[in-house]
Amino acid sequence: MAEGTFRPGRVQRRLTGEPMTIGGRTLQPIASVSGWIGGGGNEEGSGGGALLSVTPLEVIVHEADDREQRVPTPDAAGAALKGILLAGLGGPLIWLVVRLIVRRSK
Repeated sequence: MAEGTFRPGRVQRRLTGEPMTIGGRTLQPIASVSGWIGGGGNEEGSGGGALLSVTPLEVIVHEADDREQRVPTPDAAGAALKGILLAGLGGPLIWLVVRLIVRRSK
C-alpha cells in the first residue's frame, strides 16, 4: 500500500438488505451504520481498523396486492444497554448519598 492512499474518516450510511419472501409477503430490512474507519501504511507494512455501530431502523413489507407498509424496528439491544448503564451508575450514586447523609448526621 502506498503511503497516504487511504484516508481515515467518518462513516454514515443507510443500508438496505436483500428482500426475502415469506408466505405472500416480501420483507426488506433497513438499517443505518455509523462510525469511524482508518488505516495507513508504508513500504514496511499496512493496517486498518474500524469502529462501527449498526442500528436497525425499519422493515418494509410488500404485500401480495402491491401495498407497502413500513414497520419501525426498535433497537432492543441499545435500550437494554442503556438500562444496564443506568443501573450500574445508580447503585454507587445511591450509596454515596446515603454515606453523605450518615456522615452529616454524626
